Amino acid sequence: MSIRQRLYPNLDNNEILVMHCSNARFVYNLGLEQRNYWKRERSQKVTFITQAKELAEAIQAFTWLKEGSSAVQQQVLRDLDKAFRNWWNNPAHFSRTEGLPKN
Repeated sequence: MSIRQRLYPNLDNNEILVMHCSNARFVYNLGLEQRNYWKRERSQKVTFITQAKELAEAIQAFTWLKEGSSAVQQQVLRDLDKAFRNWWNNPAHFSRTEGLPKN
């Protein structure tokens, strides 16, 4: 079951929503980039937990991240982690031949 709601923010709320969306987009893109650069040879895997620790450090270091909602930022990392787990847990992704030229 999903709940859909429509928002009608006033100008003050709109600025806050834009800030949260901008922060979420930044955290998501950075988290995705970290996962894309990870190699099997590295000793530590990139997971929600490792990224959440790094997010906590970034929040302390950057005022503009601290001004946003850490709950929104952490949820973005949870969503990214879930997307990767869903991908790797579905072996059908690795046997696809759709779109490949036939010999």
